[in-house]
Formats: sequence, structure tokens, C-alpha cells
Amino acid sequence: MYAIFRNSVVLILVSLCLIAAQTMADDDSKAQAAQEKPQRSPTFGGKQFWSDELIFHEWRIQRHALTNHCRLLDEEDYRRAGGTFAVCQKELERLKQELEMPPLRDRVVLVLHGLLRSRQAMQAMCDYLEEKGDFQVLAVSYASSRRDMTAHATSLARVVTNLGDDVKEINFVAHSMGNLVIRRYLGGVCAIVPRERRLPKQTVMLAPPNNGSKLAERFRQNNIFRSLWGVSGIEIAELSRLEKHLATPPSFGIIAGGRGTENGNNPLIPGDDDFVLSVDETRLPGARDFLVVPVLHGSIMEDEHVQECTLRFLKDGHFVASDQRQPIPVEVSPPDDRPGVEP
Repeated sequence: MYAIFRNSVVLILVSLCLIAAQTMADDDSKAQAAQEKPQRSPTFGGKQFWSDELIFHEWRIQRHALTNHCRLLDEEDYRRAGGTFAVCQKELERLKQELEMPPLRDRVVLVLHGLLRSRQAMQAMCDYLEEKGDFQVLAVSYASSRRDMTAHATSLARVVTNLGDDVKEINFVAHSMGNLVIRRYLGGVCAIVPRERRLPKQTVMLAPPNNGSKLAERFRQNNIFRSLWGVSGIEIAELSRLEKHLATPPSFGIIAGGRGTENGNNPLIPGDDDFVLSVDETRLPGARDFLVVPVLHGSIMEDEHVQECTLRFLKDGHFVASDQRQPIPVEVSPPDDRPGVEP
């Protein structure tokens, strides 16, 4: 009788152990599956702290300006992975296969926003170019007020590099400070990009501070200005320090905002202006075409006429018509005829 009882207890204990072991195995499998399954969680703003380094359609891998942490966002701005860039890229490649994402088109327009803005500010322009033009249009986000121009340009170079071999041609459209990011990219940073797609075919500058900003200069010692605009804003206010690192795009046009009169919208700015920049501050020698339109600085990219002119320049190299171009010539310095100085 005792032997039967003992054997029953042993059998029960063994069964319990087997059940427990199976339960632990099941829990481990569930935990592993949960870990392998991409977690889709919302983001909570912070757009001034993240810069794109890879864009694939509306998916993007971003790097944090302060922590260097990376995250993968889907087309609805939900976080799908985080950690190192390599971890995020691996997850994106997996999702490309799972979701059967199509490749990018071979002609790309990268659209950059200005200081203190986000890629949503350029949405109207992106929608127009995507609908009317034969381009893949990608809006680029960068931590405009939290890093300097060289850091922004480096992130842009990584975006261009990570477009992949399917992309054969790039073009730029940028608002305000985004144009200085492009010029800094061209001023040496682009050397890290594969040569075959390093330089843009066309660049359209919308209200660019190519000669700095008198308004920024006026307030550059103000603590509120310095805190809000950050290091990039100070670089605009003191552009002479940055100029030697800025290059000119191979083929570009400029659209400036103004009233077309001697006095503009802002009494603090001499001459015609768009309320933030004077028309003269936007000029850059070498432009294939130059156009002044009656719009304000913050909304120039939303103007339908500006959108039409932008697309026309990307396609044909002029804003209105070939015979109506208003180029800005490059000034050629006269040869120095002083004794002992060769021209």
C-alpha cells in the first residue's frame, strides 16, 4: 500500500515538473516572439531633437541630436525599432520584404525645411511635386536648432548615401536655412557620398539666407534668441565665420519673397523683404534664375505659383520661361596688375 502511495506521489511530482517545464518553455517562446515582433509605439514630439539619416518612402531612421540613439519610424510616425543604426536598418530591411515595399524611383527630390520647422512645413510643396512631377519626393527632417550646420550637412550626406543604388539622380528644394545645410553639404561634407549621386542636378532655393540675416544679427546677443534659435541661428547671424565652408550648387535658382517696392514688410529690415529676410540677403552669384514673389517668408513654400515655378525649374532650369530668366552673374575679379603679382 505504501509503495503504491509513494509511486503515485512521485508520478504527480514528475507530472508537475513536466507541466512547469512546458509552461516555462511556452513563456520563453512567447517572450522571444514578442521581442522579435516589431513594437509599434507612438512618438511624443521632440522634432527638434531628431535628424533623418535614412529615408525610404515615408519610413525613416532618425538619430537623436543629444544621445546618438536611433529609431525607425513608419509612414505614420510610429516607432518600430530603436537602438543602433544597424539594428534599425536590419528591421527596416525585414519589413521591406514582409510588406513588399516597392523600390524608390531613380529620380529623387529631397526637400528640406528651415530653422525651427519640421518636414510637415514642406508638406504642401512635397504633395505638389509628387503629384505633378515625375520624381520621388522625400521630405528631410533635421534637428535644426539643436546642432550646427556641419552636423546637419552630415546627416543630409547620410540620407543621400542611404538612398541606395536604385537612385540615379538627386535634386534639392529647400526653405530658408535648409539652403545653408545644402551649401555646407556641398562644401566638403558630400565627399562621403558615392560619387555617382553626390551632386544635385537642380536646386531650388526658397527664401535662402545666402548673405546672412540682418534681423538675426540685430538679436544675436539676446539670450532668448540664442536659446530658441540655437547654434544654427547664431551661425546665420554670424555667417562670415561659416561662409568659407559653403559651396554653390552646380545649377540652382532662387525664389525670394518681397513686395517689389523699396520698402518691404518689416521696418527693421532695410530694403524690400519677406518680413524675415531682405531680397538682397537671398541673392547668390551663379544662380540660373532669380524670382521675387509677393509672399511672406514663413509661407513661401505653400504658395501655388511658387510651387509651379519650383517644378518648372526642376524640369527645365527656369522659373517662367527660358527667355525670361534673370540669372545672377558671377563677379569676376579683374587681374591684379601690381608689380610682382601674376594674374
